[in-house]
Amino acid sequence: MKLVSIFLGLLTLFLSIGPAAAVLPGVTNWWGKCHNDKPAIANAIGHFCKFGGLNNHVPRAWSIYGSHSDPDKFDRKAYVAIRGSCSPQEWVPRKYCYLQFYKMCVQFPGAGAGVRSFGTNGCQSWQIMRGPIPGGKIGQ
Repeated sequence: MKLVSIFLGLLTLFLSIGPAAAVLPGVTNWWGKCHNDKPAIANAIGHFCKFGGLNNHVPRAWSIYGSHSDPDKFDRKAYVAIRGSCSPQEWVPRKYCYLQFYKMCVQFPGAGAGVRSFGTNGCQSWQIMRGPIPGGKIGQ
């Protein structure tokens, strides 16, 4: 019985630490801020990073063509893409796709559009564009 009490006490302690860690000072919720302030960009990021799956390499067709904010309706409010000249191709893990794009969304002033370089020697050009953008593809 005493062992069960100890287990329940530790479980309660660990469960209470989780929510506290989520609101630590200095930690920015890039996802939440982007979704609240610039929902079209957040939707484009979500579609783009999900579409690339676990095979996110730059350059590759998925990264060059990018994604817009609502592929089902083909709205052109926002586009994201990663263009690049990396040789050999560089892998972009899904978590970094989300993290870096959401951070860019929040940090870019105004409408949230802009370009940042990542990867070896800056060979990846991460782009966020605001619409209306003709053609549905960045750089086309």
